[in-house]
Amino acid sequence: MASCFNIPPNFWKLFYMNLILTFHLSLCLALIALLPQIAEQNGYTDLGKYSIMTVYLTEFFFNIIAPAYLKNRRFNHAFLFQAILVVPCFFVSDYLVNCRNGNDTSWICQPSVMSPLSISFTFLLGVGLAGYFILQNFYVSQCASHESSEIMFSTTYIFLGCSSMLSGFYAKFMLKLVSRSLFFWVSGFIELILSLLFYFIKTPIKSDILMDCKINQEELEIEKEQNTISQNIQNIFKTMIDKSSLIYYPLFWTSGIIIGFEYGLLYQYINKSLSQQHYDLQTVNEITASVYLIVGIAQILGALLNGFIKKLFKSNSNIILYANILCVVMFISLVDSFVYDLTLTKALGFFLGFADMTGQFTSSITISEQYKDPLSIYGVYFSMQNFSIAYMIAQATFFQHLHLAYNLCIITLSQITVNVSIHYLNKKKHE
Repeated sequence: MASCFNIPPNFWKLFYMNLILTFHLSLCLALIALLPQIAEQNGYTDLGKYSIMTVYLTEFFFNIIAPAYLKNRRFNHAFLFQAILVVPCFFVSDYLVNCRNGNDTSWICQPSVMSPLSISFTFLLGVGLAGYFILQNFYVSQCASHESSEIMFSTTYIFLGCSSMLSGFYAKFMLKLVSRSLFFWVSGFIELILSLLFYFIKTPIKSDILMDCKINQEELEIEKEQNTISQNIQNIFKTMIDKSSLIYYPLFWTSGIIIGFEYGLLYQYINKSLSQQHYDLQTVNEITASVYLIVGIAQILGALLNGFIKKLFKSNSNIILYANILCVVMFISLVDSFVYDLTLTKALGFFLGFADMTGQFTSSITISEQYKDPLSIYGVYFSMQNFSIAYMIAQATFFQHLHLAYNLCIITLSQITVNVSIHYLNKKKHE
């Protein structure tokens, strides 16, 4: 049994996986953060938001079936396959950067060509990203023991926060050195090299089963001999409709609401706060990157604090913290909607990042504690998360003049449902 002063078994395997995934994901997040803003700047109204919505809707669908085709695959092969899928998207983004809608006679810059091209490759990006987080969390659950779960998940989500921070730092640094066009080409080649490094991920050795409470084990456990995709899909849908899973749905949904706010709406707050300034387009992109750098720093702090709270209290304190952070986000977003102030927007980004990491940490470690074979429920979790992200981006796209009221109502309702989850989880614990 590993003490808290010793390095847990499988830690260095987990460290390597997270290290490669962090750098790989940071470039993907830079692409997702900059794509809608660049599309808007170049005259393709709403194309960026449609493209990002395509990413998350694709993730929603493929997160349902990803556990089916990833199950019983070697981790290194599965990660490599998912990683290679996202690489072409960086090179295609160069066309969007260099086209100007209405001012460019090139055939590829026509909206009738550029729109389906962008959406097709963001669909591919969504397919690639869909398996990332399922694989990451399932890998962590296989690395972790009952005694090491807090340090394993806290380490993982610190790395995840680093990916957001590195995303902002990398984009801001590179955009000062190279043009926006060259930025995507360099990023694409870096992504290709990082993808190949996934091949060296090692399969963890499971020392014990991370499970405090078996929930309908007979129905939810996926036997090793059930190898077909159709059988795996059936198990996923069993997990989805199981009554024991329903109390976690508010957590899953709300985590997507916050991420949707980060990548679908935060840049609108940034644009509004800079609207009275006269910055060139690349400077606006650099400032946007600096705000997302703050988001990443907040995510790292959130991972550290949540790991400490879980280790110290061994209770649902993380969910209570989450509900309170949602209140702060709601208040700052309300004030920032009426004030043209970049500092306030940076504060909003900080608390969004903190809420994001708190929600994801709480959801993931809860799943690992409650399910013996968590692969299916991770698929349900990330499907619901990505659906709510797509919903936030859709309502920001189609209801631009009403987005303040919608956002405040959605965050308020999300906070209420999280509190309901707290009640039922506490009741279940006492039972």
